[in-house]
Amino acid sequence: MQIVQKKFSRMLVITYGVTASQLGDNMSNGGVKIQLPEILCASSCALLVAGLAWQGWVFLALGLFGALLRTSLALQEQKAAKEKVESGANILAEAGRELVDALKKSGNDSSRFN
Repeated sequence: MQIVQKKFSRMLVITYGVTASQLGDNMSNGGVKIQLPEILCASSCALLVAGLAWQGWVFLALGLFGALLRTSLALQEQKAAKEKVESGANILAEAGRELVDALKKSGNDSSRFN
């Protein structure tokens, strides 16, 4: 088994200029993530080619549905994060306006005594 791993690692170095560990690091840090929807879509292609039509279409529908759900969840998370930032910015802006108003009142009050 180690011989196969060494040959594979050497092939990667020759072909891509990276070792197997570097390739794995690149894929785990924001690279391609192969999850269930991708596996279902690839399996559906294999089933359709093999002549199993309805099974292939079911796998494809499940894969696309799963990808749609994953995308909608990601969009919801982005929207929630954006709303959180906007509410924080609004609170900060309101505090700034109150500070400016307080300084203006303070400046007007001190000018009366002169």
